[in-house]
Amino acid sequence: MTVMRKQQYILYIYIVALVVSQVCIQFLITRFGFVGASIDYLIGMLCITMFMFIVFVHNLHNKS
Repeated sequence: MTVMRKQQYILYIYIVALVVSQVCIQFLITRFGFVGASIDYLIGMLCITMFMFIVFVHNLHNKS
């Protein structure tokens, strides 16, 4: 993202991942304990990966 000069999107991606994680965390931890915390972390990391990939593909598509 930095090489493509799209650093400003990184903050928004992390904020979205934080919100998704905070929405899921209480349910997952009360229901599954440590496994729920692990699942919540996985969901957060998948959100970050997915949104960065979307921004990357969108940027590549606009350059061509």
